[in-house]
Amino acid sequence: LLNYWMYSTLVSIFNSDDSKIILPPLSLLQNIWNNIVEDSSYKSRNNKCVPDGIMITQKDWRERKALYDYCVNYDTIERELTYYEEMCPTYWNYAESHTSLYKYFQKLCSENKDQCPNFYDKCKQYDPKYVLLKFPCNAEMEQKKADTLAKARQELQAGKPAGQEANSGMLNNSEVSAGGSLLTRDGTHPAKRTGDILLGVVATTITSGALYKV
Repeated sequence: LLNYWMYSTLVSIFNSDDSKIILPPLSLLQNIWNNIVEDSSYKSRNNKCVPDGIMITQKDWRERKALYDYCVNYDTIERELTYYEEMCPTYWNYAESHTSLYKYFQKLCSENKDQCPNFYDKCKQYDPKYVLLKFPCNAEMEQKKADTLAKARQELQAGKPAGQEANSGMLNNSEVSAGGSLLTRDGTHPAKRTGDILLGVVATTITSGALYKV
């Protein structure tokens, strides 16, 4: 998590992911990071977080970050659904929106295992095509998706642009923050209602030892 956060923050600050621009500040930060990790006074039993120097060579780092974030989030989402079933449509949209991402990595990993993310095997169990079937609102959301597509198809055939109503029930850009996190209708993260999902995951990861190496 920290590696992806640091890299994406640098890309945002410099408004570029050109390795020639990102490498100098990244190297500086990684040197500081290495010094902290090597300092025994900072070490702990669960200290497994080390700088990733390979990330800068990965042109699809955004897709890798998105997959990693989703995998880390999913366990917490599953638990939240047990207590906050009204959040099901929002979480369903979130999971469903990663369908194409899984297809991308399935193809990549089948063709070139050396390019496959080292956490991909642990993430396969969260593939939307499997987990969405467990959502209590899955039938409702699938029907809503089918209705949306049918309405959009009718409007296109009639020569009209698909309107806002065609997106009813589907996740739109206003419901996703700049970092890819979910937002509620009032612009706040739904986890504010359910215990701050991302912070909870990070805290759990730090205290219990990361399931996925950073």
